[in-house]
Amino acid sequence: MTIYIRKHTIFPEEFPESWASDWGEDEFGLWMAFTYKGVRQAFRWCEPGTFLMGSPEDEPERLGDESQHLVTLTKGFWIADTPVTQTLWQVIMGNNPSTFIGEENPVENVSWDDAQAFIAKMNGLKAELKLCLPTEA
Repeated sequence: MTIYIRKHTIFPEEFPESWASDWGEDEFGLWMAFTYKGVRQAFRWCEPGTFLMGSPEDEPERLGDESQHLVTLTKGFWIADTPVTQTLWQVIMGNNPSTFIGEENPVENVSWDDAQAFIAKMNGLKAELKLCLPTEA
């Protein structure tokens, strides 16, 4: 079995960041996590660069309105490595709107406005966590 190790060429300005409760590097690259009220969320480093987005024309089940195109990320960023779990949503928002209940299941039955409220509350914790989330997901 061959293991591919992700090699970054552009690194974050600060690693680990002040909000990180734990961090490291594995075969997928750099990661950091924060822990709030006992709930942990990990993030992965996405370095800046150019890549081809979209599926190739010969991909099975490809839709006719798809097209491959180059995308350039001018800045690196940290992105959650999983969807928001019901547990994280509950410690931040104080409720669980999900139908398919399970602590590690992704939260569901949330609107765009609900997601914006979650991001706002998370960003409101930045004094405690020193964490900033994007305004668009």
